[in-house]
Amino acid sequence: MTAPDEALRLWTFQYAPVVDALARGRWIADWDATPENWRPAYRWMAVELDRHLAVRGIPPADGAPIWCWHSCATRDDAETVVGTAPTATTAYWLFGSRDACRGLVRLELDVPTTHVLLSSYSRFNDILFEPIPEDEAGLAERRMMFEPPWLAHPHDEIQAVLPCIEPAWLRAMEPVVVPDELRD
Repeated sequence: MTAPDEALRLWTFQYAPVVDALARGRWIADWDATPENWRPAYRWMAVELDRHLAVRGIPPADGAPIWCWHSCATRDDAETVVGTAPTATTAYWLFGSRDACRGLVRLELDVPTTHVLLSSYSRFNDILFEPIPEDEAGLAERRMMFEPPWLAHPHDEIQAVLPCIEPAWLRAMEPVVVPDELRD
């Protein structure tokens, strides 16, 4: 377990306007930029992030959760290695085409652990289209994505959500260049 003032290395894919916004200060994601059909799941994750922040004495997020990667697999058949950065191929599969990756930048961040909510990438994808449970048992089952064994599965990736990105968290950025062998 990390101390509250320690940082986690995370990566996020964002477009150039986010980089421009970070040059002016804190960036908060706009709900209008989230996929409308996934908003119920995103809003549920925002509630969970706010619960996570409240326990740590941090005010709730002012916008949509910002998705990051904590640990990625390097190939489809590979085991996830903790702390492995996403690649341009990861971006291609997430964004769906070479055109969608045009202008994309991978930001490398060191984020205080207090501001990070980790979860299972595959489990979150499983619930994108499921109705939000209204009973405590259903919510407890859904919240298992935040705990081992979900966070320790060798063939799952670990995602993170943040309430914002502070300029001081930015360590590096690089443009995403999709490999030529990936075709739409």
